[in-house]
Amino acid sequence: MGNWYAEVYSLYKRRDFLKLDSTMKQRDQLQKVINDLLDKQIDHIRTTENSPKNSKLYFSILLETNELISSTFKLLRLFKEFEEFKMNNKKQN
Repeated sequence: MGNWYAEVYSLYKRRDFLKLDSTMKQRDQLQKVINDLLDKQIDHIRTTENSPKNSKLYFSILLETNELISSTFKLLRLFKEFEEFKMNNKKQN
């Protein structure tokens, strides 16, 4: 995940939004891993006796991580749209 954020940061700094599609694929893979971990945790809770506090904490971390990834990507997409808007306005003037 750290590598993904490094790539997102690099895309933002360079304003290189052409690679957004490959970043989206990586985002989808990260979210799939998180969803798989959530499913495994659910199975683990069903089969063993766990501390409810630990399970709740783990679920919270996974869900917040998933939300962080989604929000980061939405922000990056908005930056791309804003850059395109600025370019179009420059061409019109």
